[in-house]
Amino acid sequence: MWVLEFYLTPSSSSASLALYWVSLRKMWHHCEAKQVTAVLRRYEPVQQCLQFVVEHGNSARNTLNMLNDFYFKVFHPIQHYTLETILHDLPCLSLLADDEWLTIDFFLGVMDTQDLPLCGDLPLHNADQVLAESLPAPWVIKAAGDTSPVEDKDGPSESTNNVQRKITPWKSMVPEITASLDLPEQPETHPSRGALIVVASLIDKPPNLGGLCRTCEVFSVKEYIVPSLSILEDPTFNSLSQTAQQWVPMKEVKPDCLAHYLRTLQNEGYTLVAAEQTANSIKLSEYSFPERTVVILGNEREGIPCELLQLLDVCVEIPQTGIIRSLNVHVSGALFIWEYTRQHLKKLA
Repeated sequence: MWVLEFYLTPSSSSASLALYWVSLRKMWHHCEAKQVTAVLRRYEPVQQCLQFVVEHGNSARNTLNMLNDFYFKVFHPIQHYTLETILHDLPCLSLLADDEWLTIDFFLGVMDTQDLPLCGDLPLHNADQVLAESLPAPWVIKAAGDTSPVEDKDGPSESTNNVQRKITPWKSMVPEITASLDLPEQPETHPSRGALIVVASLIDKPPNLGGLCRTCEVFSVKEYIVPSLSILEDPTFNSLSQTAQQWVPMKEVKPDCLAHYLRTLQNEGYTLVAAEQTANSIKLSEYSFPERTVVILGNEREGIPCELLQLLDVCVEIPQTGIIRSLNVHVSGALFIWEYTRQHLKKLA
């Protein structure tokens, strides 16, 4: 008995301890419901300890809050093992953006449009509406930055709080499906690609190349130039790119071939813009990017070699007010890409 009290007495307000207590409480009630008398008799002191935990101290508050969480209060892993739970109820209760929930009608519409059969015996709908009628857990609401109660999960929120809302690029990847379905209007997430080419052949650090790849995809860069396409196999690159390499056009141009490549682009009518601090640099805030622009980014340590600078049309620098001399090349590249995009937004829309 004293051993159980030692481990179960609420000496800490830790949420993890509350989780253990709530889980043990559910198992105990399950044993009671199934009349597992041998277990109940053998571990009878457990019930006393659990009751003590629920009634005393800060841990009691944490435990009661957790007991009100839908996951512990009403969710049943077998009874609620349905497509409705997986595609709609759990995303909704996790406070994902509402355009990431899939109703069963939407799902069936996609299956019908693509002439796909339903395989397996996974039920479509829940037998009850307890999940649909539940509210997100308080800690989920707090983590999302909205502490107001969630009153209507199906209608527009009347809260004045501003919360995150992620775009759903998959909808624009399958327009033949979504065009036939009744969906709320969404901003275009993959507009036609612009004419900007970003050259990162002088960069050698995978994190910078990966981060730039993601930025290039987000802002629909026409082409992203890297020193070697073998970078696609680097785990650090992939962790930063977040699968952007699957969508942004990429090309390999080694540093020793860069001068020839840039001359070719110049002959095709592109303006070569160096992201570099020089005596004759123009401030980024004062430069107007031509539509057909190539932005050349320098090496993390050496910048852009002098012999390459002589080939370029203009050098542009980011105005700085701090003490440190320069920005990380990934950050610099992102600022150039955004400024180009900002100036050409109407053309890219």
